[in-house]
Amino acid sequence: MFQLDVRGLDCPQPLLEFKNQYEAGGNFMALIDSEVAKENILRFCKNNKIKYTIEEGEDIIIKVEC
Repeated sequence: MFQLDVRGLDCPQPLLEFKNQYEAGGNFMALIDSEVAKENILRFCKNNKIKYTIEEGEDIIIKVEC
């Protein structure tokens, strides 16, 4: 599974990177370290009916299976 690391990036960059990876197709996981980025990405997923799973720990991991 492709790993998209957007930790340390300022908004809106994490969302833009996530959107670009989603549009490229295929399964991937996004590593996130910002609560704001998480909220923006989850809103994008819900608005676009994207199925995802989320794991929260030291970092936030959002897995997308296309």
